[in-house]
Amino acid sequence: MQQKRFVLSDFLKIILLIIGISLFIWSLKITYEKQRIEASLDIENQLNDFVSRINDKLMTSTEVLYSLSNLVNTFNNLGPEEFGQFTSDLSSRKKGILLIEWQPRVLEIEREQFINKVRKMGLKSFDMLEPDENDILIKAKKRAEHFPVLYAVSTRRQETSIGLDLAWSPERMQSKYEARDLGVPRASNTFPVILIETEQNASLGFAITLPVYKTKSIPSTLEARKKQLKGFLAAVIYLEELFNPFVEILDSKNLQLQITDLASDTLMIKNVSVNNSKLTSQKEIDVFGQKWRVKVYATDKYLRRYFSQDHFFIPYVLLLFILGLFYVLYRNENKNKELSKARTDLQKALHNARVAAKSKMMFLANMSHEIRTPMNAILGYAKLIKGEEDDKLRQQYIDRMAHSGEHLLSVIDDILDVSSLEESKVKLHLHKFNLHELIAEVNDIVAIKFRSTGNEYIYSVDSSLHDLYGDSIRLRQILINLLSNAFKFTEKGKVFLSCVNKGVNENKQITVQFKVQDSGIGMDKDYLSRAYQPFSQEDETFSRKKGGTGLGLSIVYNLVKMMNGKINIDSRKGVGTTFIIDLPFEQVEQSSEKKSEDEEVSDKDINWSAKKSVLIAEDDEDARFLIKLFLKDLKLKLDFATNGRELIDMASKTSYDLILTDIQMPELDGLSATRKLRDQGVKTPIVALSAHALMEEKEKCMQAGISDILSKPVNQHELISFIKKYLGQLS
Repeated sequence: MQQKRFVLSDFLKIILLIIGISLFIWSLKITYEKQRIEASLDIENQLNDFVSRINDKLMTSTEVLYSLSNLVNTFNNLGPEEFGQFTSDLSSRKKGILLIEWQPRVLEIEREQFINKVRKMGLKSFDMLEPDENDILIKAKKRAEHFPVLYAVSTRRQETSIGLDLAWSPERMQSKYEARDLGVPRASNTFPVILIETEQNASLGFAITLPVYKTKSIPSTLEARKKQLKGFLAAVIYLEELFNPFVEILDSKNLQLQITDLASDTLMIKNVSVNNSKLTSQKEIDVFGQKWRVKVYATDKYLRRYFSQDHFFIPYVLLLFILGLFYVLYRNENKNKELSKARTDLQKALHNARVAAKSKMMFLANMSHEIRTPMNAILGYAKLIKGEEDDKLRQQYIDRMAHSGEHLLSVIDDILDVSSLEESKVKLHLHKFNLHELIAEVNDIVAIKFRSTGNEYIYSVDSSLHDLYGDSIRLRQILINLLSNAFKFTEKGKVFLSCVNKGVNENKQITVQFKVQDSGIGMDKDYLSRAYQPFSQEDETFSRKKGGTGLGLSIVYNLVKMMNGKINIDSRKGVGTTFIIDLPFEQVEQSSEKKSEDEEVSDKDINWSAKKSVLIAEDDEDARFLIKLFLKDLKLKLDFATNGRELIDMASKTSYDLILTDIQMPELDGLSATRKLRDQGVKTPIVALSAHALMEEKEKCMQAGISDILSKPVNQHELISFIKKYLGQLS
């Protein structure tokens, strides 16, 4: 009985201990949250006040430019003395303005007349200049329009660039053209500014540009604004003088500041010594088209105002009472292991976030280059074709456009493949195929793509290998990627492909060893461990010369793993590279089969005596035009629908031999229209013209009742083959 009482007493002590600690934690948390909220609100208010002061200061700076624009429009023959006097009076009252310039618009045909006029006004040595590759000023080149610096007034005796034609630099003109097109002031990116009077190190500044038009008001249309542009007024703002008064206010309140130019990721001001501040507040502001991020940090001294011991008097009194009451129980208490685990998890999550951010930046940089390069070629040649009368040159331009388009499509396919593989969305489609026929197809692709490289190509296929059971499409993708790399990084050498029967494995599957070998530039041993990583490229200079996304080997590696295979690299710098892949396949007996449904149907297989009717649903006018041209030589009756509702209406009223439909269309999409037609009992074959390349999207098409899928961009030969295939089945 006594023992039970002791046990009960210990139990009650534990219960009281738990309740007491719970009350202490609750009281501490409530007090902490209350103080944290008050501190956060104060920091946010200080941030908003700082942003408001900066905006007010910048708006007053633009008043100088607007005043000067009225001066320029009022006096057509404004001289340097009048401009200098008026500008000095205004800018001296606006602290932070370092330099003001007038940059008139001068057409090339008016150039000489303009120069003579300026020289008569007192600037006798005036000329339009631009820097060459050695930063030596030379006479400005001919261009449609010029924007020379005609007048420049410095508040700090800065060197001016009278005569410098700003049109020579597209980077400088970017913000100016934006200002012209929008009719409002625009800011440039930040750039270094060196004060001559102090000879101090370069600090940052930026320019505000105001467009000046020939009309009293801003023209209402973009074309009018371009035509009526008289020139630009630009003011260089010195950031140190702009920010310092407000930074001092924050310093006096024990708050520190960091401002970043998001366009260039440049720190404009970093008055921060607290790297791990517990309380921060940030805000993105728009400064005449430029995005700045303003972030305020709380210092330890600031936090002590809100988290001093005085604010936690009651919780600590409660804690002392609990500790005194249960001292014996707590003297052997272990430290809280959960806190350590939480810290470890947080560090791991932070590391993963940084890795993800780095991968994202790498992805954007690579894709920007790989997509813009062929797109630039396509747009460039398209413009050249408009004005080219030579048929041979036009054909060359067209061929180059097609080549660039095919390259752009291959880049997109690689991106989709990597995305699908990393998210495990790719599924293998197993079927019977003949290895010799597959290698012949690969050889044809390689021969066409790389026939001009000057490399010798040798291949061999084990005679014992015939029909296999597996995913031939993915196998062909693996071989084409490896052979493409081999040819790309081999100049006037040899490329080998061999397929060898390695016997039956423990799962009674036949193992086929594929070897792709080249005599190209090879790879360093240090790089081999990273060769399968997405966007990984050893020699950046060579890669840019040859092109490529750095995704090919990553795709190959993931596909081989999906097919339960193995892949190895043997490479030596300057000697060559060998890829060895072992893939398991089910071996099937050879048999003579009838022509499959997927084989092409020739014209003689189709009964053309009765004119076949085809309904094509496509909302894009250019796509309809191309399809009509592609099929003009076939004896077909073509009807067109522009959306899913028209498709249902026309297919319900008329019996067609074949229906082609786009997936994404207004009013009703292609899949929804197909489902309704199937519900109505329409048995007509329906082929989807889809830009969705992912496998899960294709599965959705099949579930909706689509008979087959033809991927965009549509190839004329493939389109005709699909039509003949289904019309042949009807004959």
